[in-house]
Amino acid sequence: MGAKLVGWLCAVVVSAGAGAAWATPVTIEFEGAALGNFVGPAVEDGFSYSLLAGSGGLFVSSAPQGNPGQVMDGNADVDGGGVLRVVSTTGGELFNFLGMDLAEFDDLVIAGNNDITIEGFLLGASVGTEVFSPVQSPGGVGPYSTVVAGGALLGANIDELRFTLPAVDTPSGSALARLDNVVLDKMVVVSDAGVPEPVTGGLGVMGLGALGAATRRRRGR
Repeated sequence: MGAKLVGWLCAVVVSAGAGAAWATPVTIEFEGAALGNFVGPAVEDGFSYSLLAGSGGLFVSSAPQGNPGQVMDGNADVDGGGVLRVVSTTGGELFNFLGMDLAEFDDLVIAGNNDITIEGFLLGASVGTEVFSPVQSPGGVGPYSTVVAGGALLGANIDELRFTLPAVDTPSGSALARLDNVVLDKMVVVSDAGVPEPVTGGLGVMGLGALGAATRRRRGR
């Protein structure tokens, strides 16, 4: 759903005169997480992130590969890495995924070994998946690159985001994906009094129901 459609849906269930808008985008830099093995939750800028239960392992590193801050890694000590789950701190609020920085450390230098899979959810149902590949380097340490949302997640309104960060540790070397600077944007409704309030997935579903009913009425004419 694009922002214009969500705005219309919100207007269906919010008092007349209110409007939908986007808040200022925020960047999750993983500075709120303790270094080392990561379980969470940790909180930054209205979002909470944690290791998805049963998904393996994650690791917070400090200033790797010239990055000035902290980054989230797949944990090479837990073969397969782990899944990072991101939601709003209050839960259920709609937001967009806009972009991120990613890199890899890979002694094995195997193509596709450190692809990061991103999946968005709304009310527990998947709304789309994207796969991003870090830039590889012959030396095994790839540079950081910035990617933006596209395809299935471009403009998708979600209430949960999951990042699969792979990691492998073998006798001949190790490989892991690195994630930083995740940019997210919340949907808000601006009331008549000018007060922004978050939009929840339930509100969106109510709006979709109203949209369907309006469509059926038009077809019946």
